Amino acid sequence: MEIRFRPKEHIDILNGYGVEEIPEKYLDDLFEGISDPNKKPEYKTIDYAAGADFIWAYAAISTAINLISLGAQVNGGFEGWLELGKKIKRLIKRTEDIALDKDAITVLCVNSILESTTEIQEIKKVIEYETEIPAAYAYGGECEFSKFIEKAQIYYVQGFEINSKQFILFGGYQNGKIELLTNVDIVKYR
Repeated sequence: MEIRFRPKEHIDILNGYGVEEIPEKYLDDLFEGISDPNKKPEYKTIDYAAGADFIWAYAAISTAINLISLGAQVNGGFEGWLELGKKIKRLIKRTEDIALDKDAITVLCVNSILESTTEIQEIKKVIEYETEIPAAYAYGGECEFSKFIEKAQIYYVQGFEINSKQFILFGGYQNGKIELLTNVDIVKYR
């Protein structure tokens, strides 16, 4: 999982000195329950507009839960998905700005399904798409971890089949805002 963020409590430290100077205990607490406890996140400072104090922190995180890929299923462990969703929502509240990757958006979509649908036996991701919304700034450095750093604003589209009976399509913004695009009873089309 990859996340770009600007922490509310230490925004001045980030702007003046970089993520390396933010207290490690604060970062550990920020990502508690999101990252695998056996592997520390990797952090990097990113300056999107040199001289304009538009500095972000980047975290590459190994998650404790294996996130589903296109066509894979979520069978059981729903409590873990709900808990991870709560932790990501808590992280969002503790940041000034945030940019989530597709895995974090998947967690939020699955969380939304679990909170609004009853009697779930199976969730299967069947659509995954992302598009970049151009922005006025661009990252001007070497990309050491992934292309995620270089993307300004991302809009995600993810579709899920529930119990082979229902299709739910979400749109998600990188800031964690999820919107329901459609909810279709697919049984009547078979």
